[in-house]
Amino acid sequence: MEIVEKLHNSFLEEAKRSPILLSDLANMEKYISESYTGRSLIELLQNADDAGASKFEIVEISSKVYGVANNGREFCENDLVSLCRSGTSTKKRKTNTIGYRGIGFKSVVNYAKAVHLYSGHIATTFSRQLTKNLLPEANTVPLIRIPHKFCGNAYDNSINDLLRDRYSTVFVFETEGDCLLDEISMFDTSCMLFLRNIREIHFNLSSKKITYMVKYTNLSSLCDEIEFLGTQNNDRWIVCSDELKSDVKLAFKYDGNRVIPASPQESVIHSFMPTNDKLNVPIKINGDFSTDPSRTKVIYDTETENAIEGCVDLTNNILKNILAENYDRYGFINILAQASLDPLRAIKGNTISDFYIEKLIKKAKEQLQKYAEDVKEIYYQPQGITNVDFEQICRINNIYGIGNDIDANIRGILQFVKMIGIRILPIEMMLDAMKDCILSKESRIEVMYELVDRSRFGLDKALLTKFNNANVITFNTDVKKVINCDKNDIIEDSFNAAVIEKVGSVVYVEQFYKVLGLKNIRQQGYNKEISPSIISRNVGSIGTKSVVKKWRTVEQNLGEILRSLDGVVNVIDVAAQNVGYDIETIMTDGTHRYYEVKSVDNMGNAFTMTNNEFSSAVQYKDKYYLAIVQQDESRIEVCFICDPISTLNMTKRVTKWEWYCSSYTGEFLECNIG
Repeated sequence: MEIVEKLHNSFLEEAKRSPILLSDLANMEKYISESYTGRSLIELLQNADDAGASKFEIVEISSKVYGVANNGREFCENDLVSLCRSGTSTKKRKTNTIGYRGIGFKSVVNYAKAVHLYSGHIATTFSRQLTKNLLPEANTVPLIRIPHKFCGNAYDNSINDLLRDRYSTVFVFETEGDCLLDEISMFDTSCMLFLRNIREIHFNLSSKKITYMVKYTNLSSLCDEIEFLGTQNNDRWIVCSDELKSDVKLAFKYDGNRVIPASPQESVIHSFMPTNDKLNVPIKINGDFSTDPSRTKVIYDTETENAIEGCVDLTNNILKNILAENYDRYGFINILAQASLDPLRAIKGNTISDFYIEKLIKKAKEQLQKYAEDVKEIYYQPQGITNVDFEQICRINNIYGIGNDIDANIRGILQFVKMIGIRILPIEMMLDAMKDCILSKESRIEVMYELVDRSRFGLDKALLTKFNNANVITFNTDVKKVINCDKNDIIEDSFNAAVIEKVGSVVYVEQFYKVLGLKNIRQQGYNKEISPSIISRNVGSIGTKSVVKKWRTVEQNLGEILRSLDGVVNVIDVAAQNVGYDIETIMTDGTHRYYEVKSVDNMGNAFTMTNNEFSSAVQYKDKYYLAIVQQDESRIEVCFICDPISTLNMTKRVTKWEWYCSSYTGEFLECNIG
C-alpha cells in the first residue's frame, strides 16, 4: 500500500503543477481508446500473456461489473508506473513479450468508468471521479493516471474467489454499456494462435459460460497442431515455426486430415494479435511486424521487412522439405498455390501481402533451381502430354520437368509453379525432342492440336521448320517427318480422325495440312450430306457488295457479315478471351447477342461445344447463338441457331467433357466470297 500512496502523491503533485498537461493526457487517452475500439479484450489477453499467464478469465460480478483475472506474474511498482504513464512500458521489443508501447491497457477507457486492481502487494483504484474531486479546477481528467487508495471492497468476495482459483492478478471493471460483452460474443479463438503462454480462457457470464482450451500436438520439427477445444467444431490449425526466429510462424487451417483454405476473414497478418491487413493467401502469417498505435495496421519499415523475410524463409523451408521428401503429407503446397498478387498494385502500390508474395515467388524460384541442380531451365508438363513422353522430352532437352507424377505426390505443385512464374514446356522443345524420338499417339495428337490452333493466326517460319523435321504425323502405317514424305504418303485415317476430333474443325485441320503442302488426306466420316429433314433453310441476303474475303479467318468473315446486318450497331471479337463465345454484338435497342463460331467441312456435319461454351449458352439463353459455318474458296454459308440449349439435342461425352450435336436446325445465310 505504501507503493500506491507514494505514486498517488507523486502523480497528484505533477497534475497540480501542470493542469493543462493533465487535460492533454485525458484527450490523448480518449484518442487512444477510440483507436482500440473493439480490441480491448485482446489487449487484456495480450497483457496477461506478456505476464506469463497460462489462464485468463472474465467473470460477471454484477450488472456491468466484471472481474478480469490471470495467473501471470504479479504487479510490481514499475508495472504500476508504466500503467499510469503512456509510452513507458517496462516491456521491450524482441524479448519474451508482445506489447512494448505501454498504451494498450488504455483501451479499457472505451467502457470502464472505474478500474480496481489487486495483484500481490498492490491494491489500487483508478477513477475519474476520485481524481476530479482532488482537482476541481481541472476541466477534464484521465481515467488511468492517478492511482487511488483501493476502494473496491464491495467486490472482495469475487476477488477472493478468483485468488483462491490461483489467479494472481485481478482487475475489476465498472463499465458503461455492453462493449465488453459485445467483444466477448465476437471473440475469435485464432487470437490465441500466436500467444506464448495462454492455454485456457474462461468467460463466466450470467447469460452463458464459455471455456476455450488450447491443445498442442507436435507433428514435426517444424509443425504443431493447435486445436481449440470448446469451439463449435473444435477449430484446428497447423502452425509452422522457425527454430531460429521463434516469432515467425505460418498457420494453416486444418480439418484433421489435410489443410484447407482459411476464409478471407481469417487470412490476415498477425503481429501476435490479428491486424486488419488481409493476406492474399488463405493462411495466417505472424511476425514482429511494426504496427500503428492501434495495432490494427502493419507499417512498412525495417522491422516489418525483416518479419516478411522471416515468413518467406519459413515458407521456403516448408517447400524445401516437401521437395526433398517428394511428398506433401498435409497439402501445404496446394494452399500456398492459391496466393495472388493484387492486380492493381501498380496503381495503388504494394501491400504487405504483395511484399510477402513477391519475395516468396523469388525465393521459391531459387529453391526450385537448387533442387534442379545443374539443370538450367525448369518447365511444367503440358496437358495432354503423357508422363512417359514428358520425361523423355525433358531428358533429351536437359531440362528439369515438373510433371503430373510429381503433382500426384505433391498436390497443387503444378498450380504452385505456375503461380511463381515457371513456364509450361514450350512446343518448340517438344518438336526438338521429336526429331530423334517417336512419342505416343496421345502426345502427338496434342502437338498437332497446338500447331493447328496456332496456324489459325499464322505460324512463323522457324516453328514450321521444326514441325516439318519432327516425327509427329502417322502416314500410312508409319510415323514420319513431313520432309521425308512423298506423293504416295497418305495420312493414316485414325490419326487424321483423332486430330479432327481434338481440334473440333475439319476446316482448320485442312488449312494446316495445306500450309504443310499435304493435300491428299482422307476424311472418312466427315462428309455426310445434309438431310433436308434436319434443317429448315431460310437464306438471307446481305447485299450485292461482298463483305467477306477468302484471306480472312472464319471468325473475321462472320464478324463482317454481322456488321452488315440490320439492327447491329457494334461487333466485338472476344475469341481470345475464353469467355464461352467468339463474337459479341450490340443491337440498336441496346441488347447484346453472343455468337460462338463452329466451322464444319460440310453443312450438317456434327460439332461439339466445350463446357465453357455450354455454360455461357445456359446463362444467355435466347441471346446466345451458334454460328455453324461452312467456308470454301468461293462461298460461305452460316446456320444461326438461337438458344441452342433449348432447341438442340446434345449429349455429353467423356472425351474431354464436351457437348456433342449431330443434327441441328436454324436460320441460314449464304454469300459469295470475294
